Amino acid sequence: MVKVLRKLGYGVTVYIGEGQNGDRFKLEILTKRSKEEELLKTVLRHEPEAFILSYEPKMFRGGYLGNLVKGKLSSRINITPFEPDKVNVMKKNHC
Repeated sequence: MVKVLRKLGYGVTVYIGEGQNGDRFKLEILTKRSKEEELLKTVLRHEPEAFILSYEPKMFRGGYLGNLVKGKLSSRINITPFEPDKVNVMKKNHC
């Protein structure tokens, strides 16, 4: 299934863990919201009993999806690359 998902353009990271009945595989799959339903159908076609948890990240940087977004969007809008040494941190004033 991992090869199929990657061939379809999804970013997939595989973790192996120990479950009650043996090894379990956890897949972190990155996709756009607009492709979530298509992804769910693909996963359930290959693993009908899969446990699925979906969430939206508050922030991401780098990696497969970060590079994909940077490559597609940076030509259309002005994206400044993240530079850790130039981050402004907002601090609360304690009065």
